[in-house]
Amino acid sequence: MKIGEPLNETLENSGFNQFLSRPFEGLSSDFQQETGYSYQELVENMETIKAKDFTTTIAFTSTDYRTVTWAAGNISYQDGLVTPEIATSNTGNMTVRTYIYYDPQASKVALNVTTDASVATQGERLLLAIAVPDAVTTKKAEVQTFGATGMYIGNLSVEHLSAGTIRSKTVTLAVTAGEGDCYFNAGKTDFTNTQSGFILGIDDSDSDKAKFYIGDSTTYLNWNPSTLTIAGSVDVILGAFGGTTTVKFDGTSTDKGIVVNDGTNDVIFIGIEVT
Repeated sequence: MKIGEPLNETLENSGFNQFLSRPFEGLSSDFQQETGYSYQELVENMETIKAKDFTTTIAFTSTDYRTVTWAAGNISYQDGLVTPEIATSNTGNMTVRTYIYYDPQASKVALNVTTDASVATQGERLLLAIAVPDAVTTKKAEVQTFGATGMYIGNLSVEHLSAGTIRSKTVTLAVTAGEGDCYFNAGKTDFTNTQSGFILGIDDSDSDKAKFYIGDSTTYLNWNPSTLTIAGSVDVILGAFGGTTTVKFDGTSTDKGIVVNDGTNDVIFIGIEVT
């Protein structure tokens, strides 16, 4: 180095600046969003954010209706770079939607929170999760991952899921005693025939029994572990009840009716025989 030579010229191609520091290189410049996204833009640009490929061992859990906690873990980038261990912490008592993100420029060992989506998605920051407090104090806050793979979470909201496929995986329904039913549904919100629609799941108020209800107040099919109940007419074109003696509905041949078969021969026929 020559005396008087500008330091920044000497370090021009080294990756360091004149203050002998260098930027975090977890993401390529192609993925840096300079201004950040608003919440609506964040939803609309999901695929762009997903381009920031990374995985993480950080586990998120809802502590109560307004607090989400994360355990210690690491973030691994697609280029092989792994962050130092990121410390456990939490959102504090949330009042509105909160964004949990990683900013290597602020700290390489801590996550940050903000209520502004554009702050969480600016530059090389990684948006890890969105947490939303619940209005009901006995429930848990929602927490969902965003723009990541390999994420582990305790509670998942699929607010932004428009379509998808579960490949060779299992979805298991379960309940915490006394905290409510767990189910898939459309129209019905309880295991009754009051509402039109269907509900399939676990009835927490009835000893956690698995049930399936479909129909409305007059025409329905109800199943629980001990009983199958059908209300309304049943139109069977072709079918049979199995066993040693078979009761068969035959509506595809010339004759139409109910046939009782002893396993070898039709022994009883009730219906219309066309000769």
